[in-house]
Amino acid sequence: MFIFVKVNNIFRHIRGKLLLVFLLGILISGCRTTKFVPDDEYLLSNININIDNDQVDRDELSGQLRQKENLKMFGFLKFHLWLYNLSSKKKETGWFKRIGEAPVIFDQGMTQKSVEQLTQYLNNKGYYQAEVSDSITIRKRKAKVYYNVETGYPYTIRRVDYQIKDSRLANIILEKRDESLVKAGNILDVDVLQQERARITRMLRNDGFYKFAEEYIHFRIDTLFLDRQANVEMVVQGDNAIASAPVKAHKRYLVDNYSIYIDQPKTSTLDGKKVYSDTTYSDGFTFYHNGRIPLNHSLFLRSVEINPGEQYSKRLEDRTYNNLYSLRQFKYVNVQYNQSPGGD
Repeated sequence: MFIFVKVNNIFRHIRGKLLLVFLLGILISGCRTTKFVPDDEYLLSNININIDNDQVDRDELSGQLRQKENLKMFGFLKFHLWLYNLSSKKKETGWFKRIGEAPVIFDQGMTQKSVEQLTQYLNNKGYYQAEVSDSITIRKRKAKVYYNVETGYPYTIRRVDYQIKDSRLANIILEKRDESLVKAGNILDVDVLQQERARITRMLRNDGFYKFAEEYIHFRIDTLFLDRQANVEMVVQGDNAIASAPVKAHKRYLVDNYSIYIDQPKTSTLDGKKVYSDTTYSDGFTFYHNGRIPLNHSLFLRSVEINPGEQYSKRLEDRTYNNLYSLRQFKYVNVQYNQSPGGD
């Protein structure tokens, strides 16, 4: 008997929720959704994207649209628009306007920009022959927009070549070529190329090249003579302001020493130098502080992952940030570097 009563209550609970949703749908559908739409304008009531390729991420594709319809709940209820329409036309502000959402007015220009954005997105994903078209139906002051997407076949990578002007960087990059995200046979995806730039930059900065940046890496893509295939060449420049100048090797940096500033300085000199009342030296670290240091020196020493005299590493710098914040003693942590002459 107990089990029967429990199950019966569950069904009542579900039935009650379904009834509430049904009644809410009636209320919303009965409310004039074009109440705040100007007479010579149209409510953007619905958007549909029809695409012939299941390999393309639909959520990412929808994210390219320059104009979207009002927010939906449960996939069909425009509850926030309904709330907005409950407000008075005579008042510019009000509770329903604040918590609701104003109607999205259809914009033909934004539709055209969406077509261009969708096409560009597909090109970046390797679909260079993609075609995107739109159609619009208007009825009862509401506009429905349909995007038709034909991707065609994607371009793939036939061969990957490297042009690395700094021989030391070439040894490091080519030694770990198996870890590359850009491989022969893969779809030619611009986003993946960018991820590869970030990966190599991170790898080199973890290996002491403190000043290396993604801007030193670019790709040359040749798609002219092959059927939906591309040769990709990765170019890594030297540390030169002028590309045509003789190659200047990138420097690898060591951490010389540390200065740790705790709290705000008491005063600052005219040249911007910070002045603290106390200075403490410990194991290659210089502590500048006012009064007692809130934590034992050893906690700081264990928190800093790169010791004086060791090679710079972005990974260890990030771990140092995490360690210092995990002490739960500081609201703000900032690691800065002042370059000293030298470097190998």
